[in-house]
Amino acid sequence: MSRSSTSLVRNFTIAYVTSLVLIAGLIIGSTTMLAITTSEQIGDAEIINISGKQRMY
Repeated sequence: MSRSSTSLVRNFTIAYVTSLVLIAGLIIGSTTMLAITTSEQIGDAEIINISGKQRMY
């Protein structure tokens, strides 16, 4: 391989690894936000529904 080809492969590898890390970070962040939001809604539902009646919104 020539030097330019090796450099190109190295640059693509760095870009590929960086993109995989960013995608993993987005997945972890969105999963965490979803879990927090869901747990907050479950807690709010218990407080709102103290009368024992089911309400559909």
